[in-house]
Amino acid sequence: MIHRYVRRKRLLITLITGIFLSSVQVSAQGSRGWESFEGVKFESQYDERIDDYQLLPEFSDEILAKEGTVIELTGYYVPFDLEDGAVILSRYPYAQCFFCGNAGPESVAEVYFKQQQGKFLPDQLLSVSGILKLNTNDADHLNFILEEAELIDN
Repeated sequence: MIHRYVRRKRLLITLITGIFLSSVQVSAQGSRGWESFEGVKFESQYDERIDDYQLLPEFSDEILAKEGTVIELTGYYVPFDLEDGAVILSRYPYAQCFFCGNAGPESVAEVYFKQQQGKFLPDQLLSVSGILKLNTNDADHLNFILEEAELIDN
């Protein structure tokens, strides 16, 4: 029997790899930071570990240079229940975000806060700053991760 945690991870992986469509042209209010992710190309490759395909990023030198630096993102909270207190931030509201099939993996980021935060509402607009970590091939995480993140007043 598959544990609930593993099922959630598989659901997240399935959503990420199975619903890839081109990005919509609608820009999120206050989307600073997302523009640097736009040029990342993704290639679908089979991953034996998860027995499924996943989209692997091809990071440019420009985005690789930003890894380990502090960046800011303003986006919408996506209600996924992740371990370690992480949240998912989307450039677009939930109805238009990657998990609903209207954008690509460059429009979502996994955020780990320095300090535990209260509850957020679906589609709540958040501004955060944190240290950028790029994920090339770990199917258990998104490609763009902010660590030691803090909320910024809008």
